Amino acid sequence: MRNILLVFIVALISNSCVDSDRIRNVFNAKDPVGMPVMKSSNEEFLSKVEKIVQVEDVNIGFESGTKNGKSFLGFTIQINDPNLNIGEEQKTQSLADEIERVVNQEILNLNEYDLYKVIFTSKEIDGSIEKRRQIIITKML
Repeated sequence: MRNILLVFIVALISNSCVDSDRIRNVFNAKDPVGMPVMKSSNEEFLSKVEKIVQVEDVNIGFESGTKNGKSFLGFTIQINDPNLNIGEEQKTQSLADEIERVVNQEILNLNEYDLYKVIFTSKEIDGSIEKRRQIIITKML
């Protein structure tokens, strides 16, 4: 029973990271297909987001897929916050609302997207097990 429970917990932890694993960081790409077009530079956009969340590990990525038989295009803003605690949904929602103002001011091609996600992630390593906590806020455009 103990081995089955351990396998279930590891599988649950692994499956909870699916969204962040699909995020492609394309800052060094020569042709960032699908990425938002910024009024300023990517670095300046991320700097503004970092000031809001008070964390220096923020990335932007592109996401596409199909949900309920319908294709969608979106982008993600991933915030890696080692101090994130589950139960802080109200705080992260407030931060996402502030980020939305920056998105509306800085991203010139918002009409090309169906949605974007603000993903707050915390990573904790306990021995050989990596645990990730995520709070994902999806904004429809």
